[in-house]
Amino acid sequence: VRRGREPLLTATLTRFSDGSAILGIGRSHAMLDGSSMWAFVGDWARAARGEASVAQRHERLEDHLPDEAEFQRLWSEKFGAPVSTTDRVRAVMMAASCALMAPVKDLAFLAGIGHDLKRPRVFFSTDDLAAIKAAATPTGAGSWVSTQEAVAAYIVHVLGRVLLPASSSGVVALTFVLDVRKALGLKAQDTFGVGLTFITVSFAGLLTMTLAEVAGKLHTMAADALPQRAIKEHWQLTAGSMEAGLNFRYVEKLMAAGAESDLHLALNNQSKRELPDFG
Repeated sequence: VRRGREPLLTATLTRFSDGSAILGIGRSHAMLDGSSMWAFVGDWARAARGEASVAQRHERLEDHLPDEAEFQRLWSEKFGAPVSTTDRVRAVMMAASCALMAPVKDLAFLAGIGHDLKRPRVFFSTDDLAAIKAAATPTGAGSWVSTQEAVAAYIVHVLGRVLLPASSSGVVALTFVLDVRKALGLKAQDTFGVGLTFITVSFAGLLTMTLAEVAGKLHTMAADALPQRAIKEHWQLTAGSMEAGLNFRYVEKLMAAGAESDLHLALNNQSKRELPDFG
């Protein structure tokens, strides 16, 4: 795909002797992001059931990019200074390094070498989630947290006590992977290559906090950090960095900020997606 020798999207249907089947789809992220794929597969499933298709529109990245002055303002607000010569040189060097290492990483991935295919998976039942949310909800009239906030609080609360020494300051960084369609004034089913952005919040003192206190802290920080305007500006900075060829440098600077924490958790919440039913 990188060299233009393969299609941007490939679908493979594998049928089994018991009548079941698995549909595998691979695509270029430049064309469709995760939300776009859910919308595409959901519409395909509706067509297979003989139902009417839901109108979809493929968005053009260029229609939502910031101009140069706005991009520089966003970069300065995020990193404390405009884009520098060092930033541009680092971006070129990192892009060249990635191009050289990509075939090696692809082969390692396909051979099952490395950590990419060995990520531990944890599953929570409906009862587990209900119990976690109940334990994570602060007491008091009007107090509440979302299921995502409760689960995130539970994960960092448990991992903090297992992994961090008692002397740790317990600094936690939490990165939300967010869909930006609403912030850009788009419909949920509109397809997009990069309709997502990343926003990180952090706090200290994890080891001295109860589960409900952690969840309440995340709830408050999310309300402050995730209004639609902030999501739109973060996306404009992300997409503007890609357009300017600074995407590798942008990610490097974001990772450097997260590296200052004792525990860093990234959340990509897909719990409200429509599960496709092909009938």
